[in-house]
Amino acid sequence: MSALNAMNLGAGSEIAIDVDEADMSILDENLKSTDELTATLSAKLHRVSTSSALAIKSINPLMVKINRLKVQQRNFQNVFKLVENIRDYAEEISSLDKSMSTFSGLNSVSQITSFCNIVDKYQRIQHELESRNLNDFEGLRKGLDSSLRDADVTLKFEFINKLKTLSKRLKSNGNKYGKEEDDIIVQLKLMYDFMKRSRAKNMLDTLIKERADYNLSTLRALNLDLPTLVKDQTYYYDGDKNQRYFVNYSKTLQSLLYGEPHFLSKFFDDFNDINQLLFEIFSPSLENFVNQFNNFSSFVEIHQSSYSSMYFEIDHGLSLILSAFRRLNLIIPRQISELEPESLTHCQSVFPGSFKYIDQRYSDMVVGDNVNETLNNTFMSLISRISKMCQFQEYQLKIISTMKNGSWLPASKPPGFQEVRMGSNDPAFLLSVFYGDLIEYNFFQLERKYKPKMSEEDLGVFLLFNLDGLQNLLDNSGGLKQVLGHTGLQRVDRMKKKAMEKATAEWTKMTTKLMQASTRQGDTFNLTSKELGKLIDEFNKNFEENFKKMQHKKLPAFFKKQLNQDINKMLVPAYRVFYTNFTSNGSSKSVAKHFKYDINGLQKKIADLG
Repeated sequence: MSALNAMNLGAGSEIAIDVDEADMSILDENLKSTDELTATLSAKLHRVSTSSALAIKSINPLMVKINRLKVQQRNFQNVFKLVENIRDYAEEISSLDKSMSTFSGLNSVSQITSFCNIVDKYQRIQHELESRNLNDFEGLRKGLDSSLRDADVTLKFEFINKLKTLSKRLKSNGNKYGKEEDDIIVQLKLMYDFMKRSRAKNMLDTLIKERADYNLSTLRALNLDLPTLVKDQTYYYDGDKNQRYFVNYSKTLQSLLYGEPHFLSKFFDDFNDINQLLFEIFSPSLENFVNQFNNFSSFVEIHQSSYSSMYFEIDHGLSLILSAFRRLNLIIPRQISELEPESLTHCQSVFPGSFKYIDQRYSDMVVGDNVNETLNNTFMSLISRISKMCQFQEYQLKIISTMKNGSWLPASKPPGFQEVRMGSNDPAFLLSVFYGDLIEYNFFQLERKYKPKMSEEDLGVFLLFNLDGLQNLLDNSGGLKQVLGHTGLQRVDRMKKKAMEKATAEWTKMTTKLMQASTRQGDTFNLTSKELGKLIDEFNKNFEENFKKMQHKKLPAFFKKQLNQDINKMLVPAYRVFYTNFTSNGSSKSVAKHFKYDINGLQKKIADLG
């Protein structure tokens, strides 16, 4: 503006200046000034830019450090917070460990419940550490894992210990479950369920093993041994008097079979599960049973002459186990069911085998030429054997019901033996027939053996002696008498009658002659007076001889009395008729003088025999 004014002032003066040129000059000057200013400003701006760049370069590391410090600050804060949490967990675990150490045992439901609650708290901490990714704290994790592992071991140990305690109690009280036993089962159930539910540890295998061990050890504790052989060759087994053999063993196993479902039902609701577990638990015991069955059966097979009756006990023991399976609605294991037909065959063989044994005994017996004996050892030992065999009558009813009447008899029978051919299938009747057959078979084998060596009368007396021995045994052994029943005892009476007939054979002959001599043809006797006199003399002689022989025989009191009665009934009536015929009139005086005894005298004499 001042330059323009100057230019205007100059126009009024006398110096003339070109306006455009002046303007250009001024503009040029101004441009130079502007360039200088711009250059100066640019230089300053460059310095400012350089300073800013340097400043920025120096600020970046600082910002990084600041940011890092902020991160570290947050990390420290998190660590402090984490340490606080870890410390809390550690303190809680320590507190739980102390609580665990206070348990001296798990002896009640409340103690077990408290113990399990602590384990649950351990598990809660473990789950929280996992969910919060705190498993890297190795010391804490290992300590927690150790505590849980110790708890698992404790629970399993207590579980096994209680199973063993239960086993001991059951062994001492005959495998009976009372209140205390059921209380132990409740505790076992609590531990079993907790381990399965909370710890995912199934103790079923432990349960099966311990129960299987208990059952097997119970059987082994019986110390079952085979019988000790007896040197007496006539010995015959008459039952397990001391409960040492197979029946007692089987009863024990049966008791275990009945008791186990009571135990398992406390653990499992599904009966099918229980059935399956029973098979697993009893597998070792059943294997032991089969071994014992085979051991005893083999023993009897080798020593049948002394122990064939034991077959009935073995079969009864098997029946106890089979009945337990059926009562429990269990499928009978194949190794057990296969024993049934085998056992039946063994038992059936005893019946015909008894007659073979009698044959063998009489075949081995030697009879001398001069027989002078009363009771025969072979006959009486066989009767004793029959009586001992009868001790198993309850077991034999089942077996004989599978047999036909007479199927036990040999094809060849001794003379005089009468087979009972009635067709009843009643087991009691069949058993009566069998024992009657044995006694009668024994009797007629004895008769056949001695008949060639003795007179008929002596043989009859000999048989009476032995039948008296049989009668004494029947009177003292209610078992055999009961089995024989009315039909069987009638057979014994027929044997007595047959023996009595033989013993009185001479008296029978005397009676027959008297009766024949008393026969008349009208008013005339068949014999002449001379013949009658001779007959009476012969009668007197025979009477005295038979009387003396009978007096010298030491007959059993019962048979002596019976013999007296039979002779009296048989001889006296015939003698009365004969005597009366020749003493009632004088025409027979020549005959009458031969009589030694009148009727009363003869009766009195005969009475002296008794």
